Amino acid sequence: MKVELQPELAKRKPLAELAEAATPVLEEEIGDAEAQVTAAWDFQPDDQGRPLLQLTLAGWSSQAAALFAPAELQSSDQDQVHWRFRLVWQDLLNRALDRQIQKLKVSAAQSQDD
Repeated sequence: MKVELQPELAKRKPLAELAEAATPVLEEEIGDAEAQVTAAWDFQPDDQGRPLLQLTLAGWSSQAAALFAPAELQSSDQDQVHWRFRLVWQDLLNRALDRQIQKLKVSAAQSQDD
């Protein structure tokens, strides 16, 4: 999987290290499809200025994103981290599937018009 650390996150070394440490867990969740996916980690403060890490997964002309508090990625409860990554992964897959279904519908409608 191609992994990108965006410049705003890279400037914040402790947060960047959290993203790098979490990436193998993400790769494990994605499994064999990792060659088709790009993961981008970025810095995103919340409304009160607290740091969050934004994970964006992209593949198959679709993307999905989620925000993570640093404590979530540091958690000793790896099941929770896996679960959150699985939700983002499923969101990406659903979006990609919806996109393909729409393409098939357009193609079917065009072939009926011919």
